Amino acid sequence: IDRDSDTWREVAEFVQSKRDRGMQTLESPALDFPTTQFVRGQVQALAEVLALPNLQQQLPVLSTEGQSYL
Repeated sequence: IDRDSDTWREVAEFVQSKRDRGMQTLESPALDFPTTQFVRGQVQALAEVLALPNLQQQLPVLSTEGQSYL
């Protein structure tokens, strides 16, 4: 993921707005427990999407040079 690309900026902005809305929803005292858990899961998943560029930098680069797969 190229975190400097226009595409990623648009995706990140969209995901952040969805996450912010989820956080606002969680502030409502009228939410029942199952709905709260569902929204928490959504917020966590959105946070993980936002963290993808950081995860990509941590992955090892594997080389197949010199390997024979035949």
